[in-house]
Amino acid sequence: MAITPLPPAPSTANPTNFSALADALLAQLVNMTVPEMNAAIIDITAKWSLVTSAAVVAQAALNAGLANAAANAITASTAASLAQAAWAAAL
Repeated sequence: MAITPLPPAPSTANPTNFSALADALLAQLVNMTVPEMNAAIIDITAKWSLVTSAAVVAQAALNAGLANAAANAITASTAASLAQAAWAAAL
């Protein structure tokens, strides 16, 4: 979301154009920058909600994957023990 750049700031070093520059800056702030910033904040807040939701889903998937990996490791370990016992019994 784009924010319109501000015009040059007024300066006491340029007293001839101070009023015109001040008027242009204030007009920009009131008419463009504040509404654009408000819209950007709303957009960022909405996107933050999506990111937060996606993070919750990703964490749940990670936890499920870790649980499956642990269960598979236990199953593999049990299968290895049974295979070793069967091998020993066959000798």
